[in-house]
Amino acid sequence: MKRAAFLATGLAFALPLPGHAIGIRLALDCVPHAPAAGADEADVAGPQAFALALKRGGAIEVAVPGGFVPGVSASKAGPFAWTVGTTLNTLTLKGRTADGGTLVLWHRLDQAQTQVPPTGTLTKLICELS
Repeated sequence: MKRAAFLATGLAFALPLPGHAIGIRLALDCVPHAPAAGADEADVAGPQAFALALKRGGAIEVAVPGGFVPGVSASKAGPFAWTVGTTLNTLTLKGRTADGGTLVLWHRLDQAQTQVPPTGTLTKLICELS
């Protein structure tokens, strides 16, 4: 996967992550997982990239266009959760693929929706971790 995919998301990869991280930084450079026949359209979203800085006590900071937002993590391996606007985002690392990538599930839930039950979007990604 190319770093250009990371830049295409509007994230500033060249910016350092916050200095008060515990030294663990996680960058995920991702492409959509090939969807199965009849899969949801969310499975064919374009390239995505995520940059996270892990802090003490399970806190994280996630790079988003325009800066960083706080989040939480259950461990150094996730799952990772953060909110942008009214949308709750979670990343779950599901394991290695046969070609050496990492299968990642990205779930988004708009918490302001009035639909009952609320619906989210699940996107399956294959990512390179660094």
